[in-house]
Amino acid sequence: MNFVPIAAALILGICSAEYIPVFPAVTTGIVFIILNIIHIRRGNGHNLDNALFAVVFIAGIFLYHNGMKINIDHIDDYVTVRGVVAELPYESNGINRYTVYCSELEFNGEVTEPKVKIAVNSDQKFNFGDSVAVHGKLTELSDDERSYGFDTRRSYASRGITAQMTALEMKAADIMYKYRSAAYYSCNVRSKAAALIRRHYSGDIAAAMIAILTGDRHQFSEEYNDILISTATRRLFYPAYAHISLMLLIIGLFTHIIPKRFRDVSLLLVLLVYGLINSSNTASVKAAAVLFILVASKKLTGSGNRINSLALYAVISLLLNPMLIFCSEYVISVLMTLLIGRFVPIFTPNGGYKRSVLRFVICTVGIMPIGAALFGNLGLYSAAASLIFVPVIMLIIFLSPLFLINCLFASPEPIGWIIQKLVMTLIHIPILIDKLPFSSISFAHPSLAFIISFYSAAAALWYLKKKKSQQCRLLAVVSAGFAAVCLISVFSNADKLRLDFIDVGQGDAALIHVPFSGNILIDGGGAPAYSEYNVGKNVFVPYLTSHGVGIIQAAFVSHYHKDHAEGIVEAVKSLKVHNLFMPAVSWEEEFKTELEQAANENNTKIWYVSSPMHIQMDEIDIFVYPQEKAVYMSGNENDNSLLMNICYGEFNCMFTGDMSANAEQHMNARGFMKEAEILKIAHHGSLTSTLPETVDAVNPKAALIGCGEDNQFGFPKPEILSRLKGRQVYRTDTDGTIHIFADKYADFYIVSDK
Repeated sequence: MNFVPIAAALILGICSAEYIPVFPAVTTGIVFIILNIIHIRRGNGHNLDNALFAVVFIAGIFLYHNGMKINIDHIDDYVTVRGVVAELPYESNGINRYTVYCSELEFNGEVTEPKVKIAVNSDQKFNFGDSVAVHGKLTELSDDERSYGFDTRRSYASRGITAQMTALEMKAADIMYKYRSAAYYSCNVRSKAAALIRRHYSGDIAAAMIAILTGDRHQFSEEYNDILISTATRRLFYPAYAHISLMLLIIGLFTHIIPKRFRDVSLLLVLLVYGLINSSNTASVKAAAVLFILVASKKLTGSGNRINSLALYAVISLLLNPMLIFCSEYVISVLMTLLIGRFVPIFTPNGGYKRSVLRFVICTVGIMPIGAALFGNLGLYSAAASLIFVPVIMLIIFLSPLFLINCLFASPEPIGWIIQKLVMTLIHIPILIDKLPFSSISFAHPSLAFIISFYSAAAALWYLKKKKSQQCRLLAVVSAGFAAVCLISVFSNADKLRLDFIDVGQGDAALIHVPFSGNILIDGGGAPAYSEYNVGKNVFVPYLTSHGVGIIQAAFVSHYHKDHAEGIVEAVKSLKVHNLFMPAVSWEEEFKTELEQAANENNTKIWYVSSPMHIQMDEIDIFVYPQEKAVYMSGNENDNSLLMNICYGEFNCMFTGDMSANAEQHMNARGFMKEAEILKIAHHGSLTSTLPETVDAVNPKAALIGCGEDNQFGFPKPEILSRLKGRQVYRTDTDGTIHIFADKYADFYIVSDK
């Protein structure tokens, strides 16, 4: 039986389920199946494939919605959860992150046994395997994608996590709770391995060893982690590539060394043990499972059809957990095995080192689009760096059993000395890349259309070369046409200014892409003053890198409040910012000082705006107006806000920072409040700003408001929305990131992420 189209139908159903309501999909599918059966009964054919594919497609939709279903009661209630820390915990932004297997849930004295996993955030420190009692509000999984690729809700669901809570209290439980699963025992092994490594090593050397051998990449120092992120090399410590290659190496060794009659059984045992040892959410278990099925299929059926066996594995695994399709480890391992299975035969021993090199090159190139989609972006040098990383990591993994045994019973030497040198080599590569020119240049997050075009074109070329059939020619033509449509779509906006008003929560952040020129930033968002969460590092800069923005010609800071300036600080630190424009005066020195320090350390030229400025950047004119002394002497930092007018031909966009009504009046009196198609509403829609006369003077066709969902201030205020009545109003709390495309004739259109 051919499982390839069945796997394709199942994957398509799961991936499209979020956009297709269940009832219309089921109704359409049933009608299609009935018509197909009638067609067959009338003697017009005996093929049930179409009906089967429809059934599988509908099953994929059902499986997705079932996988996203909340399997626990008392959502939005304050409950006490008791259970065991079931995955390796880690710390992020000063908060400890846990996955707790909930054995008991108590609400108003009533105890139930939900037996589910819950994501818990706490300021308390616990270890893997600890029994804990957590009190807090149980909530649904957050859908916090923020336009740069990472979907928290789906990521948690792929790991079997059904809800989340922030602990008001977290303490050791009175009794010991148990959780039995292969993944739990695997985490136990990995936890002990990490403890052994930390016993003998420290710093980023220990962190790199732990990342390679356990998959935990949260141990790096903040400084080194920033380098990994800025150079897009953090993914190279992701063990998927190495585990796949190691599995193939094992197959190669068994092919050459073990007698044929014992080969398959021995290999199955090795793969089984290897998979169980690494059976948590790491790429190794996916690789072992895939290859286990390939070998078992060959042994039982006598057939070496690896692609069909891989499709069978995909069907079985997705039926068991449909959310795996959103797990990067699963996608990478299956894709790499598919590439190897299709392009480089696994089971034939001939080929030697050439076949290994070819296998590696095919995987590296073939996985790039998916890698960029899963991890946000690809760096200019990261692909080349993988040519060193993968073989070195393979060697480290190969030496790791003896290394860990040495660590357990004695000194890790001499194997430890070899591994330490290998790890230090890997650690220094991102540091070296960070010093190279254009290291911050990255390629944008690829669209779904580009990914489909890339792989369909590759398949068409391969089949056309190998078979040259009429169907292959048709596939090649369709792929070429699809690629052409993608290119036309891209170039249709090539001459348009693009403005992204980025969803950074309660704050303002904008990216302006100038056609055939460069990028401009206007503010970068930031967390509230009481929060340690860094919006610039975790939201704003990831958005920029995922959209291929590594070089910025000009960055503007409207004023020095955290919710505007923090993101620009991180952009100057992490990316290449040529020019930084800031107000000349400030009542709050903290972020002014941070900006100056970051600019000086990264060779960014600072321009202090003390008088009106006109900046020309190719076909863009930027007019910047500072406040008068009578305004900024108020002592209110908001009144230091710069007024910025971005002009692209006849198209104008006005940015007002957080200026108050008093500042607006002065700007209007000086004639700076000119007509513009777009007005960024001041102070997030507060009553302190956006006077009716300001709206009348600018007369915008559309207004943008940067505010956080359910923010404590109640922004935007109803009175402000009333003043904007009759105009298009877009808000980041309800619309997400807002994209504006405009030409020189003031024709524009707006799309949003939500």
